[in-house]
Amino acid sequence: MIKSFFKRYAVYFQRFTGSYEMVKVQTIQQVTEYRRLNEQMRTSYPDNPALAGKKIYSQTDEDGIIEEIFNRIPNNKTFLEIGIQTGVECNTLFFATEGLEGNLGGREVRNTVR
Repeated sequence: MIKSFFKRYAVYFQRFTGSYEMVKVQTIQQVTEYRRLNEQMRTSYPDNPALAGKKIYSQTDEDGIIEEIFNRIPNNKTFLEIGIQTGVECNTLFFATEGLEGNLGGREVRNTVR
């Protein structure tokens, strides 16, 4: 009850105290810095798999990075991920949905996600 109250009115409090604008500015600064670093890496290390990063189910860009690594090495495209918590936001869920075989936190996955 208390948590939902604070969640509902957090934006109003942030606007009242002026911290809402500060959060927006910090977010813009982070995105700008991320783009600058990405461009610097693209220039310095054009073959870096981190440049292929994209977020589908992972917390950040791991989905694209792991996909790029799988594309570069010859293997049978089998994965194993341990410690997936709820399984909603994990590094290999994307591959399970793409039909790869593997194991998510002790649960075997064969061409379908259960």
